[in-house]
Amino acid sequence: MEPQVTPSIAPDQEAEMVIVITDAQGNVRLTIPQSEAVRLVNDLLADVNPSNPKNSYMTPFMAEKISWVYTETQAGRLGFNPYAGLFTTSDGRPKEATMMTSGYTSRNNDAQPPFMPFVNLSISRLFIILRVQQNVATGFNQQVKNTFALMLVHEAVHLEHTAEFYNQKRTTEEISQEEARAWFEVNIKAVRQLRASGQPLESDFIEIDNILLRCQDDPQCPQFLKYLNDSGKVPS
Repeated sequence: MEPQVTPSIAPDQEAEMVIVITDAQGNVRLTIPQSEAVRLVNDLLADVNPSNPKNSYMTPFMAEKISWVYTETQAGRLGFNPYAGLFTTSDGRPKEATMMTSGYTSRNNDAQPPFMPFVNLSISRLFIILRVQQNVATGFNQQVKNTFALMLVHEAVHLEHTAEFYNQKRTTEEISQEEARAWFEVNIKAVRQLRASGQPLESDFIEIDNILLRCQDDPQCPQFLKYLNDSGKVPS
């Protein structure tokens, strides 16, 4: 594979931001200096670079999708945006299970060109996985690296659609079907192979693979669609 330039994020130049993550009762769970957050995200972006020889375990599909994200970001045609907080639902509830989202900017966007694809990363969600759920004191482990890589792939699958697809009003069923399409494709072309090779994976990936195996890889299997909805993987 040709060497792939790794994109990176830059800190806020005006001040050292501190990200404070609280629980539902307002108790502080984590306090993250901006410098630590920037360093971790940039280290992960470098570590999942498909042209790195140690990533030969990645499937060709993973390498293709991550390389596309990196190439488009470096060319200024895709925005990779770190977001300090948790993503929220349309009624303001935090989406604690969501690490990344994607889409296209609107016609009247001031920060980026109109109809530009983007991938947003929740730094808070990333650190909750690492420091709280995985109990990794510094840096990151292989499981979180694989989660980060698979979510980049997942968002690249969503961005196979054009801006027109995302900027039109879609029904709940259409949103659910698109989410199912992305989870199904990533599972069949990446997760299952990583699992077979013994790579550590987050429990959600394993559960989805188990469900699809029971459903004989039917992307319309009611059990599969129900799991995506019940686990908060369908945007609301």
